[in-house]
Amino acid sequence: LVPGMRGHGWSDGDFIDMGYFCKYDIKEWCSYITRNDPEARIALWGISMGGTTVMLTTGLELPQNILCAVEDCGYASAWDQLCYRLKIEYNLPSFPLINMADSFIKSKYNFSLKDVDCLEALKKSRTPILFIHGLKDDFVPPDNLQRCYDAAACEKKLLEIPEAVHARSVFTDSEKYWSTVDSFLNKYFFPQEKITE
Repeated sequence: LVPGMRGHGWSDGDFIDMGYFCKYDIKEWCSYITRNDPEARIALWGISMGGTTVMLTTGLELPQNILCAVEDCGYASAWDQLCYRLKIEYNLPSFPLINMADSFIKSKYNFSLKDVDCLEALKKSRTPILFIHGLKDDFVPPDNLQRCYDAAACEKKLLEIPEAVHARSVFTDSEKYWSTVDSFLNKYFFPQEKITE
């Protein structure tokens, strides 16, 4: 199942929430699946903002059918990410622009950019997570990887791809990427099964 995030592609919505509401959408999709198939096994997987949404989702109370998650190059917090992009793209300070944007979001959408905080969500996570990041990522800085990994209270694994830029880890070192993913899924998603080549 590949649901579109709000405001993206085929999905409805004209506002990108940086993962705040989308985490509830993912939880509801999982509940829908388990209502229709109580024996379903679910692995969450997201890249970039999808990776952030996966991390945020694991901080919620989830069906036991969700066995593990893979997050690839997600950001630790919307506030920090937008401050960073404002500096990199426009050489502008975050204050007062991000504060003004946050005030608008609070009044119109009833949440704060500071609520999109993976570090807080990951402290509550019980879902095993594979964290992936390219070390040449200049869109979401690689230090987000270690910050999120360190915050996670769940079982976890970390994969760094030294030469990868943003969202390109799978293409930069496909062998390392897929062998790590396969090993992780074999441990958490297929615990009674053997993956054979």
